[in-house]
Amino acid sequence: MPIAKQENWFVWEYNPVNQFSVLYFGHIERCHDKVTILQVAYYLVANSRT
Repeated sequence: MPIAKQENWFVWEYNPVNQFSVLYFGHIERCHDKVTILQVAYYLVANSRT
């Protein structure tokens, strides 16, 4: 569930103003599909509006 920026600790700590941020909170273990997570990260970086 999204958290409002005013209540998000990450925003207070790193101040990503006018940036699109994706955070993954959870465990990445042997049974998780790490390749897909990395592919999505690369896709988002390559297709970001800079």
